[in-house]
Amino acid sequence: MKKLLIAFAALAFLLSAETVSAEGVFIKGGLTYSNSSSAGLKEAYSMLRDLNFKSYTGWHAGIGYQTGSIMGFSFQPELLYNVKGSSLSDNMKWKMSYIEVPVNIQYGIDLLVARPFIFISPYVGLNLSNKVSVSSSNSTTTLKPIDDFINDTVNKLEYGFGLGAGIDIARFQVTAKYSWNFGNVLDFSEYKQNITHLKSATGGLELSIALKF
Repeated sequence: MKKLLIAFAALAFLLSAETVSAEGVFIKGGLTYSNSSSAGLKEAYSMLRDLNFKSYTGWHAGIGYQTGSIMGFSFQPELLYNVKGSSLSDNMKWKMSYIEVPVNIQYGIDLLVARPFIFISPYVGLNLSNKVSVSSSNSTTTLKPIDDFINDTVNKLEYGFGLGAGIDIARFQVTAKYSWNFGNVLDFSEYKQNITHLKSATGGLELSIALKF
């Protein structure tokens, strides 16, 4: 009986020491898997007609704040630097850099040692830069004519919506989110009338880990 009480006391101590921290400032980072559609782009610019658009692995990092939980709900606004893009071929990449402000609306269950949750995440973003480059075995070359074309036609403002799930454990948070971009990434209206836009280039999956203070 005495051993059982000691074991119970030790377990209670560990649980209290590792109680999930559901509120605070945090830093976060992770991988961004983005995808794109080539609709319209190949028509608009002959240099890109032979390219095949594939998924691109980028990264993101930033800061945020998680509020306390009220009836299971909490809010988590963030400020992120997000690098997305598209693989145009085996050695050609199109990299896009954004500043994004997602506001995650979470619903979770506090299990003392962990808090699993689901969330929705409307967001807005601002395109900072675009770069198309070709890599060889020992060098990387920037394609300035394509860079100039993209920067002339890119929509600087993006907006969209994400769905995800995650878990808070002690001062750590791990999340997975899939986002959809509702706007057009490029607008070719000044180059060719009645052309379709490039859609969904900034949508994709984000895997993140955060540390709260």
